[in-house]
Amino acid sequence: MADPNPLIPDVPSIKYDDIEPRLATGDILIFHGSSGISLEIEQKTSSYFSHTAMVIRPDSAKPPFIWQTGPGPIAKDTFTHSVHGGAQISLLRETLIYMSNPAYGDSSYVRQLQFSRCPEFEIVAQWAIAGLDGTPFGTYQEMLKNFEVGQKSETAPDRTFFCSELAAHTYMLMGLLPFDPPANSYAPGHFSPEIGNLPLLRGASLGPLLQLIPPPQPTAAPLPPTAPSSATASTPSPGSSPAAAGS
Repeated sequence: MADPNPLIPDVPSIKYDDIEPRLATGDILIFHGSSGISLEIEQKTSSYFSHTAMVIRPDSAKPPFIWQTGPGPIAKDTFTHSVHGGAQISLLRETLIYMSNPAYGDSSYVRQLQFSRCPEFEIVAQWAIAGLDGTPFGTYQEMLKNFEVGQKSETAPDRTFFCSELAAHTYMLMGLLPFDPPANSYAPGHFSPEIGNLPLLRGASLGPLLQLIPPPQPTAAPLPPTAPSSATASTPSPGSSPAAAGS
């Protein structure tokens, strides 16, 4: 299936290197994909976007992370020091390089969270990641079914998360979204201005949509991470910090 709209018109762009110093925990990343599945998701959810993720940055002096989920490993998880599908956290820069490669084909956008952050806010975010990292993604059919029941304000019956569901659930744990409607009622487009009207709490809001010009591609195309076939990484304790894991 061809992608008829490679770019959203009238959206300002910014180089990733220029905005990276200002990225903070809770900023939303949304992606337009060019694959057949991405375009099907966009069609079924009446949106230009097919993927949602969130910035995690407990220490502004260190590089930001990306918190997201997918059916397979997207980049090495800096929390578990392993590669795995499902909910995963990795360094944002290297993940964008991989996801923006023509072989992957995603266009990335950002909306910055307008909110007065405090140390407790970062602690809750890390606590959420500790409890959710590695949660399965589910199949494509399960994702569609869970989203459909979410439109009836019903919670998904299984213990999986699709991308915007993970972002919404994490926002809920951080006190930024109410628990009703449930997290599985949110599509990637709900985090964009095209659908908008997120019922954000505590005076929070999302800034304007900006298209990210990703970091330059390396000379050789980046390879996807490969999960080990036998040994698996041990799960860190709930008190572990993704920032410490990435340092």
